[in-house]
Amino acid sequence: MTTETLSRILHTRGAAVAIVAIAAVTVAVTAACGGIGGEWLTLVDAPAALRRLAIDAGWSLTANVAALCGIMLLMQYVNRRYNVLRTMTALFIGVFAVMQVATPMLALRLNVGTMLAAVVMVAVLLLYRTYGDPRAQRSVFLIFFIMALSALLTRFYGFVVYGLLFVVGCVQMRIFNARSVVALLLGVITAGVLYFSMGYVAGDAALQFSFDAYGSIFAADDLSETLVVLLTAALTALVAVVALTANIFKTIAYNARSRAYSGFLVVAVLFTIVVMAVDYSHFVTYMPMLNCFAAFQVAHFFAIHRRDKSCLGVIGIVVAYLMICVWRVVEI
Repeated sequence: MTTETLSRILHTRGAAVAIVAIAAVTVAVTAACGGIGGEWLTLVDAPAALRRLAIDAGWSLTANVAALCGIMLLMQYVNRRYNVLRTMTALFIGVFAVMQVATPMLALRLNVGTMLAAVVMVAVLLLYRTYGDPRAQRSVFLIFFIMALSALLTRFYGFVVYGLLFVVGCVQMRIFNARSVVALLLGVITAGVLYFSMGYVAGDAALQFSFDAYGSIFAADDLSETLVVLLTAALTALVAVVALTANIFKTIAYNARSRAYSGFLVVAVLFTIVVMAVDYSHFVTYMPMLNCFAAFQVAHFFAIHRRDKSCLGVIGIVVAYLMICVWRVVEI
């Protein structure tokens, strides 16, 4: 089998499913050996229903795996519907899976990072359909409504921070105007009114909460766990930046619509890295989002260079992240 043939196979859905299966088995073995970690991710001050779901191991695993599958399906749909990568590749699904299992706590335990990635991908889907649409206010309203409501339900300010990314996205989609600003504000206000009204009717102390409901990895007692997660995040950021830098020279030649779609993913990667650096105490929470956007960039790079023995690079990345996961078993 030639390297070109292998490269073509690695971009198929079958290969993506196989990589996801290998990643699932690897993280399952790691979990069985007690290498999950991340007990500090428990949602201390989150709403009672969400807290109970996160604490129960069985429900936490089920909910998180379902959310991750939903994210991968959304990634596939976004690329297929809007041809973001200019090719019908499914490689980003496998890359996202191995990046995610490199940090088992984010793969096997319900966490706000997974919720953030799922909600942002839904918002990306809504954003992409607005390109050049003079009647895009409905989508803008929905984007900021779900971001604001998610922030209130999970009590995590990261959703508000990513609202800024979608303001930039509105500019890139050429829909940012006075009507879009009004739709944005109405979406946020509606979410607030809905949340506090429901809290009042239910008798919940909705007005008495803080946006500091999530622990920090630096509060964990296991220094080795902290170092491994830091190195994993640094590796993903490096891979993403190298890939997007190489991709830019290709995307410049795309048409205006494709440049807007690809450009948003570039801005999203850089935005996520900056947010992780600024909000470093909660950087782990942003890792699923980084993995998602980095997977797009990596897949785009290898799709562009699929005839340049790119299969070796794909295999190298997959093995590297799986080895990070396996390393947890070795050090236990």
